[in-house]
Amino acid sequence: LLFHMICENGTIDLSGQDVIAYKTGDAAPTTIPTPDGNNNAEQIKHFLAAARGEEPPFVTPADGIAAVRAALAAYESNDTGVTVRV
Repeated sequence: LLFHMICENGTIDLSGQDVIAYKTGDAAPTTIPTPDGNNNAEQIKHFLAAARGEEPPFVTPADGIAAVRAALAAYESNDTGVTVRV
């Protein structure tokens, strides 16, 4: 599976277990390895702790709205074949 996102200040590639970020102006990309293990279980534990007020949430409602806008723009770009600004 390969996912390639073109952003305002560079690109992000998701391939396998790694996230590869190409920032505009940098000489080389940055590879960000993803953690091993059961990430779903860790996310659920953190969500429950955040719901109890024990930890701050990883993302805000504004982050969720931005993610939905980006996903809808990706669908529109796929359907129309043109770049959609978010």
